[in-house]
Amino acid sequence: MMYDLARVERQHLDNNKAPVFSLIRKRCACGKASTARQLRQYGRCITCVRSAP
Repeated sequence: MMYDLARVERQHLDNNKAPVFSLIRKRCACGKASTARQLRQYGRCITCVRSAP
């Protein structure tokens, strides 16, 4: 059976496969909400990483 990736149900199933810790929302030092995975990987949110010199 071929799945239609545009279907909402399929997207929810894919999101549920991700580890729980990666979807937890945390706060960066700048105050912006980010995922725990981003903060663990980069040490700050993506906006702070991109704006760093």
